[in-house]
Amino acid sequence: MKNQTLKNEVRGILEQTLNYSRSTRFCDKLSDLNFIETHVLRVLGKYASGRDYLQTLEDDLENDRIARATYFSSLHSERRRDMIGECENALYKTLGVEMALENVDHFRKFPELDEYDISSFDGHYRKHACHAPRDDKGKYRATGGIFGLNMRNGLMQSLVTTDFTVSKTNEIKAFKKRFGASFIGKRKMICLLDMAYWDGPYWQEVKALKQNGIYVITLMKDNLRPTKEVAQEFDRNHPYNFGVESVSEVTFRSGASSTKIVYRDPETKKKYVYLTTISKIEPGLVAHLYLHRWKIEKVFDVFKNKLYEKKTWADGEVSADIQASAVAMAYNLLLRKQEIALADEGVFEIKLEEKQKKAIAKRVDRAEKKGRKVHPLVLIPHKFFQMSAQYIRYFRNNLRSTSLWKDLIPGFEKTMACYL
Repeated sequence: MKNQTLKNEVRGILEQTLNYSRSTRFCDKLSDLNFIETHVLRVLGKYASGRDYLQTLEDDLENDRIARATYFSSLHSERRRDMIGECENALYKTLGVEMALENVDHFRKFPELDEYDISSFDGHYRKHACHAPRDDKGKYRATGGIFGLNMRNGLMQSLVTTDFTVSKTNEIKAFKKRFGASFIGKRKMICLLDMAYWDGPYWQEVKALKQNGIYVITLMKDNLRPTKEVAQEFDRNHPYNFGVESVSEVTFRSGASSTKIVYRDPETKKKYVYLTTISKIEPGLVAHLYLHRWKIEKVFDVFKNKLYEKKTWADGEVSADIQASAVAMAYNLLLRKQEIALADEGVFEIKLEEKQKKAIAKRVDRAEKKGRKVHPLVLIPHKFFQMSAQYIRYFRNNLRSTSLWKDLIPGFEKTMACYL
């Protein structure tokens, strides 16, 4: 691939995903490959609107012209929605295999977690489309979707579009409807979730359906009142459990039971209360895992502020699904270039790594001045899923370049080494 342009490499990867779709059809006005490529490149570019994007394509003599009506009608095609969803899933799986072969695993330092997939799920909302109708209260409603972040390799996947409200209740209903069908039958999984996703009976049911088990870690809601609580023993001398005050088995009115962990951060002295359905790992590691949940928010920040996906492309659930798949595919292609192609050349986001080291050193110094300590797991460097704007800009700027990939490597290295 070193002798390809960046755009041709992206096109080749997207073309391969079509081999895994059952929904492909011939269309002389806009082929399925051009459909996927058009929408993924729209995300990777920086455009104020669909019309802005189409004019850019038309002004570029190397691109085939796409009629405005053809482009916007494609956003409402249920078949194309299914097709790009299948391609997104194929890209997620193939890149996952590639990363495993390259030993990309951000939890490899924790052998006690080897048997588990670890994912974070949360909702992400975009501003309504230009011509979206108002609701019965005369207000515009945001378009919502739920994404999952694979914590081991950083890949994102769109899970489901919600019913266009910012209500957590509707978000959770949509999540439940799709989650079980998507993940039952795979490896053991630990899910890191916002407390709004807690539903004891549901998670017990999911755990029972799956032979290997799906486990959840979340914060406990203040208004949850167990009907029974039994203290549990744990290894207070284990370094992971520094800050853990108590562990207990709790049962709720519904009959569902889980493990309650009370943890006081030794650095800030702030207390956290967790609920989890997993009992085979140290409670301090449970608390540490949950702190990684915020990484999905960092990816959403990339979506919104670096890929500029702040607004819905068109009205309707079908177009929302298409956009969500395109955004996830674009992000994963950016991640692949970082984690595989550039890493093989010894090129890394050095500036972000240095920033992390300085932040940890400041936390240690601040804690020591107060007579406190940071948790030992904090001292273990972890992967940031926050891509730098410089990296994304350089990638974006060279999508239309005729330079070969091998000739772009020095530029990527310079861009990722330090802040301009």
